[in-house]
Order: sequence, then C-alpha cells, then structure tokens
Amino acid sequence: MSEIKIRCPKCKECFDVSGEMMGFPIECAACQHPFDLSNEHVDKLAIRQFPGDKAQGLKGFSKRIPNVTNGSEVHFRTASYDQEMDPNAIMPLGPRRLLAISAGVTLMGLVILFFVLGNGELGAMTDVADDKRWVLAGFSALVGSLLIIFGFRKYRTFGVIFALVLATAVCSMPIIYPAQLSPVIIGSNTEIMPSEPLTLDPDAELLAYKISIGYASVQSKIAQAADPEKVVAVALMRAKPAYLDTIKDYLARALNTDEVPRVYTNRELNDQPCILLVYLNSKQPLEKAALLIGEFGTVMKVRKDLQIVEVVVEPSTFKNSKFDVLVDDENPQFYQANLAELKHIDQERQLAAVQRLSKTQKFFLRADIARQFQTLIELESLELKLAAVEALARWDRADQDNASALIVSQARKFAVNQKIVPQSYLNYLLEQKVEEVGDILLYAWMKERVLHEVTLIRAGKIAEVALIDMLPELEPVELDSAANVLRKIGTSDALPSLLIAYELANEDVKKSLKATIDEIKSRE
Repeated sequence: MSEIKIRCPKCKECFDVSGEMMGFPIECAACQHPFDLSNEHVDKLAIRQFPGDKAQGLKGFSKRIPNVTNGSEVHFRTASYDQEMDPNAIMPLGPRRLLAISAGVTLMGLVILFFVLGNGELGAMTDVADDKRWVLAGFSALVGSLLIIFGFRKYRTFGVIFALVLATAVCSMPIIYPAQLSPVIIGSNTEIMPSEPLTLDPDAELLAYKISIGYASVQSKIAQAADPEKVVAVALMRAKPAYLDTIKDYLARALNTDEVPRVYTNRELNDQPCILLVYLNSKQPLEKAALLIGEFGTVMKVRKDLQIVEVVVEPSTFKNSKFDVLVDDENPQFYQANLAELKHIDQERQLAAVQRLSKTQKFFLRADIARQFQTLIELESLELKLAAVEALARWDRADQDNASALIVSQARKFAVNQKIVPQSYLNYLLEQKVEEVGDILLYAWMKERVLHEVTLIRAGKIAEVALIDMLPELEPVELDSAANVLRKIGTSDALPSLLIAYELANEDVKKSLKATIDEIKSRE
C-alpha cells in the first residue's frame, strides 16, 4: 500500500508512514510520543493540486477508509546513550574559563615584571624585606595557579603543568632578587633595650644619625658627582604624599636645576619618618638653598658637613583657599587671598591668581600685588612670566617704583637672542608710556611687520622718531610698511627723511611714500 503523510498530535511534526499501519500504535519520530494511527492523524493539507489540474473541490479527497487489519504486536527498540562520556571533553572553553586563564597568567607575569623593574636603587621594591617578597610571590603564585587550572578544564593535565611552570618562575623571584635594605631599615630592625640611660659620644651620635636617615645614599651620590659641592640633600618631615610633587617642582626651580631628584622614602629623623630628596646639580649654595626651602616649612638644621637641610613641612602652606573668595572680586578678602596665592610655591596656583587679578577693575593692595608680579617676572616659567607682565600693564603706576626697567631689560634679551618679543611686553611698554624703547618696537615690527604696524601706530611719537632714523636702511618692503605707519602718526619732523627716501626708492614704493608725504603736509 502507498505511503500516507501524518501529523503527530503532540509536536505537530509531519512524516510519512505506510498505509498498512492504520489502526496500529506508532511512535513519533521527533518527540517519541506513542499514539494509535487513525484518520484524524492524516495530514489533509499534504494533498496538493498541481497546476493544470481541474479543481475538484471536496471530490478530490478520498472517502474510502482503508481496510486495515491488526497484525502482531509491535515492539519498539529502546534507545541508549553512552553514560561514560564527559561533556567537558566535548564542549569548548567558555568566556569565564578563558578569562580565568588570562587573569592567572597576567597576575604572575606582572609580579615577575614588578620584581625585575622594581629592584633598582629607586625602584618600588627598594627596602622591601625578604619575608614580604616571599609573601607577595607565594600569594600571586597560588592565586594565579588556581585560576589557570580552573580555566583549563578540557586540558586539565596541561593546565596543571603550565601553572606549575609559572608558579616556579614567580617563586624564584625572591631568590634572584633578594632584599636590598638601606642602612635605615637595617637600623630600624635592630632594637636596643638599654637597662639604663645611654649617653653617646659625638662620633657615635653622628653614626646613629647617618644610619637613621640613610646617609649612605647621599654619600654615594657625593662620591659619584662631578662637582660634590653641588649635591644638596633635603630631609622632609611631615611631608604628605600629596605635597611631594609640588615640593619637588618648587625645589627644582629654587635650586635652578632641571634634574629629577633622587627620592628615598622610609627614612627616620629624630624618631620621625621622613623623605630624603637628593639633588645632584644645584646651582644654589647650601645656605641659599636653606633660605629658599623655608618657603614651605621650618628649617630645623643645616648640616654643612653632610650637605643636608632638615625641614619640617608646614601643612598650612598647601592648604587651599576658599574658592568662592578667590573668584569674587567684591569679597573683602578677595585681594588678600589672591596675594597669598601669588606667593605660593605652586606655579599653577600663582598663574590662576595672576589671571584673576588681571581682570579686576579695582586695585586694592596695589603696591604689594604689583611687587609680587615683579617677582614672578623673574621666574623661568614663560607662561607665568607673560601673564604677570600683562597684569602689570594695568597694575603698575608710572609715578612709583615699577617694573619698567626689568621688562625693558627682558625685552631687549629677546631681541639679542633673535626671539620674538611677546605682545604682553609691548603692551606694557605702551600702557606705561616707557620712553627710549623705540629699538624694541622696531625690532618687533621687523620680525612681524603686518602684526606690529598697529603697535607702532599706538606708540606714536616714539615710533616716529625710531622710524625716521631707520628709513635709509630699510628694504623696499619694509619702507612701504614704514610709510603706512608714518601716514597715520607722522609729523613735519618726518618730512625731510621721507623726501630723501622718496628720491632713492623704486617706482613701486614711491607711490606709498608720496601718499604719506601728502597726508602729513595736509595735517600741517
């Protein structure tokens, strides 16, 4: 008998069976649901009509019920699965396992790198004792190994071997890189319990001082220095880590050195923890350095024989002023608070104070603030210097001891060194009406003619006198620019020089000079 298409009453899947199975129990091939096959299970939708066939309606369906006789009992085969198969051996490693492997390898790799790079004189592992090194190595080896073994579930044997290799490498670090303790650490590990008050002679006291402060580091730098007199060590007490960068930047400026200091932590001074900074190329003698160091603390002692300055850092030096006071120029404390910021050792705070004061319309504490601006002009920071000069253009007074001589001197240094004179310097010279600066104005103009034609016009008579003397030496392009300036500010004093220049100039420049001469004559 031909096959018929039936539909499972449970999962609704379709499949073909022999028509002889009608009335017999069968089992769904998809979901294994057993049921007795009847007409209600036949898939009526499977009877298709092909193109070209005449539509038969309901007549197209068979009304005959197959005559099916029950045969012998049907027996089904029971499916069985291999219960000994480990799914971990088949499934790929998941994201968690891969992450665990990466974390374990990274942890142990970083610890090895930390030992290798941190074991120098200024390294992070300096003064770390052997027992702490073993704790670090052992803990990282244990955690890293567990992560790796957990990650390699599919290749457990390989994971164990790989973890043991890395753990062995980590645990060998304290052997390869043992502790290098400085004298202060060695001294601090030795406890002396005298039964009676102990009096030390001067030599023993000096030795105890050297051990406590770790003077061996300073002594080695003095011995290695090309000029031992330039080595300056600063012992900082009560120096919080937040202060350290500001202190180092200030000392580099104060000692006039570009080098990065050697920093030694875990030192002791007078039974208090301290930090030792060693500068190898100080341009300031020890006594002058001690005065400068006093800007951020109290200098307790200057040891010339050891080249050490002992200082107690004053926390109030680094205390931030109230921001609402610093920015509100109507506040009675505004000028006093910003004056204090100008005297701070942090140049970022100084610059912010200069910028705030340069915008004010009132000038309280004028002499004190202007004097502090002059101090900032002498610093090396160009950004701070330019901001201070810009502010002084408004704060200085011509009838008092002002910064004009200093600014003129610095402007001429720019010219001597063939550098562009900053606009803030030129603005100061014009605002304060400083005389005998025509050479500076002309130098700036010749460097940037288009930009500084306006500057010369602002300068007026000073620029006219300087241009009159310079006319015979100017190139055609420069002469044309000078004619444009003199057309605006020139007087009858400039006419003789302009007429001579007109006779000697080429045709292109003569038009500009003629227009300038006519303009000046029309004003007379």
